[in-house]
Amino acid sequence: DRELAEAGRAVTGPPPSEAWTAYRNTVAELLEREHDIMNAAAEMMGDPAVRQTFDYLYAEAQRALDEPVQLAEAEAELLNRLALAQQDDGRYSEAAASFREAAELARRLKAEKNLGMLTRSAAYNVYMQAGEHTGTERERLLTESATLFREARTLVLKHGVPDRSRKSSALISIDIETSLDEATASRASGGFSAAQEVRLCDTFLARIALETGRIGEAASYYAPQIAAVGPDVPRRDVFEASVLLHRGALMDNAMADPQ
Repeated sequence: DRELAEAGRAVTGPPPSEAWTAYRNTVAELLEREHDIMNAAAEMMGDPAVRQTFDYLYAEAQRALDEPVQLAEAEAELLNRLALAQQDDGRYSEAAASFREAAELARRLKAEKNLGMLTRSAAYNVYMQAGEHTGTERERLLTESATLFREARTLVLKHGVPDRSRKSSALISIDIETSLDEATASRASGGFSAAQEVRLCDTFLARIALETGRIGEAASYYAPQIAAVGPDVPRRDVFEASVLLHRGALMDNAMADPQ
């Protein structure tokens, strides 16, 4: 009891936090020691009912120890659902803020594979918000969106993406209508792979560059995608390939560099 009380003094708030993790590890160690003592006592008493009661109490204590972290994970899920609802309602500023809050919570939960997707979602909503403004405010929002897309790209390359083989939830999915055209929405309803996330970030970075008059920079983002278009395009990718080639031709023409 004394050791448990001492461990609790260092906890200043709910999980996730380093202080909570340290507290949990200490309590888990104390719980294991208590379990050993209860097993020894049950052995001495020779009563199966006593052992059964001790085992039940041990399992309940373990469950209670895990519950605060599960609540934090549920909060992350609710934040994502809130952000998606705000996005669907066209409340892009609020959605961007909610996605950023969800990303910070994911960081604290060490759910690194969610960071890229959440940051990209925040970037998308800032981009959409820019469309509601003109002048310097629009330029500021486009710059902020580009910064977030670059950060999302880096996070995806570093940590990857959530496992798409398991049943999808709002935490790791995106509705097909959230992309700006059919090309960037390809296979969106089933979730994005890491390569698709990177390509989506590059596509929006190219669009932002175009909207701010940086045609050469935009072309550099499209170039790897255009280069990957071979002579035999699968039927399901014909639209996407056509859009890419069309955009490439428009940028070549704008730069007086027909190819």
